Amino acid sequence: MTSLQFFENEPAAALIRDGIKNADDATPLTILAADKVYEKTKDGYTLSSTTRLFQLDWNDTIANRFYTEVWSNPQTIMDVDFLKLKHVNTQNNVSTVMVSGNKTKEEIVQLALFRNIDNCFVKLQKQNEVFKPSVPLTGATPLKASIGMKEGLTGGEQFQVYELVMDQETGTTKYEEKGKIKVDKNNIWDNRYSMTEVPEGDDSPKYTLFKGSKKLLPGMMIKLIK
Repeated sequence: MTSLQFFENEPAAALIRDGIKNADDATPLTILAADKVYEKTKDGYTLSSTTRLFQLDWNDTIANRFYTEVWSNPQTIMDVDFLKLKHVNTQNNVSTVMVSGNKTKEEIVQLALFRNIDNCFVKLQKQNEVFKPSVPLTGATPLKASIGMKEGLTGGEQFQVYELVMDQETGTTKYEEKGKIKVDKNNIWDNRYSMTEVPEGDDSPKYTLFKGSKKLLPGMMIKLIK
């Protein structure tokens, strides 16, 4: 859950400029510097967001009731009292939105909104083990997966690789560790845009490359370690 606040930069920039100009020790140089800073910072907006991370309280008992009472009657999900959320963490983020002549105000604000929330999610994922990014490998030669800058990758991050196997004794499936891989800093997918605004003419690879064992297979799951 995310709450947002937008503030125009101009009032704050003007307040700082006027404070410097009206100071008892103001000089022509400090006044000139204040005017220059004002001109650089007055356009655009500041976006402040607070994102709260919640986790569904889940165990075998709840799962049994869910599949018995709700699975075949999804319209009842708002009426049951056994599905509860627990607060995990809160992340605050502030970003400055500068006005550009190449984009409309709406486009600039929308882009800043996506980036701001993405940054919040990245921080929350890295701080909370259960929410760390986990995706399947989509290729083995080279190692690649559909994850990128939107998930906070900058290069060098390590991922644990897992394979889903059958436990012959219990007849159930489980994940086994198969090794570790590292993000190739020179081949990271820039996926920092909304799903409805894929850049026109962008034919760059839609995946990130990794360095690691050649014995891994597509479909194996990878999860961020650090």
